[in-house]
Amino acid sequence: ANGEYFLLFEQIMNNSMEGEIIKLVDRYKGTENVVDFTDKYTFTTDDNPTSKANDRFYLTYSSKSLNTNSFDESQVIVLPNPVKNGAKVQVIMMDCDLLSYRLVNTSGQILLDSEHKKFSRAVEIEMLGLQNQVCFLQLETTKGTLIKKIIINN
Repeated sequence: ANGEYFLLFEQIMNNSMEGEIIKLVDRYKGTENVVDFTDKYTFTTDDNPTSKANDRFYLTYSSKSLNTNSFDESQVIVLPNPVKNGAKVQVIMMDCDLLSYRLVNTSGQILLDSEHKKFSRAVEIEMLGLQNQVCFLQLETTKGTLIKKIIINN
């Protein structure tokens, strides 16, 4: 039905998201807002089917800079993407070492966590038991933290 609705973001924030900038993108209105966990986002629907689409909203995640070292995101490769459930994702670091990784879904739920093991410049991450969804791979490296979007597509 047409009307006014709101979104609350109380449950998305957890300790793994500290230092993150999370934005809500509204495809229908073409807007992008930094999520404030004390407010609600109010929106309306109308006769246009796009205003009621299941994929009208999505979240983007990015890290605040942790240090002053130069960090070129293009020097981090994540393959394949999209990835099938049960397959392995390869993470290749060109100019830094991977310290840990965490896979988080759009609800903030941690799906995989390396538990702060130190890796070298390449690691394979097995994607087992995951449903079709968009996830974010949080990579902690020797040069800072980086978020890469991963699509799980069975």
